[in-house]
Amino acid sequence: IVNIIPFLITMVITNAVAIPSTYLSLDTIYSKMIGDIDQNIMQSFFVIAEDISMVISPIYAAEVFTLAGLNIVIIINFVVFIIGTALWLIAWRWLEPYH
Repeated sequence: IVNIIPFLITMVITNAVAIPSTYLSLDTIYSKMIGDIDQNIMQSFFVIAEDISMVISPIYAAEVFTLAGLNIVIIINFVVFIIGTALWLIAWRWLEPYH
């Protein structure tokens, strides 16, 4: 049996530092990739997509897990990952090289 209080404190502290710093890194990489264009709208879309995924992902995962089990959740996540990777590879020619 795990004592929940130390676990929750550790999770809050870890996520309070880790999640914002990963978004900062992603924003920096993203701005380097799209080059010297006005990035206000694109950065806004990027942040909105992150926020929506942070809200929708746990809801859908919990519902699918309850209805069908873990295997279906893993398969759906894999399909979404493959689609995202395919779109990224299709858009590769429009990305600028990182200097």
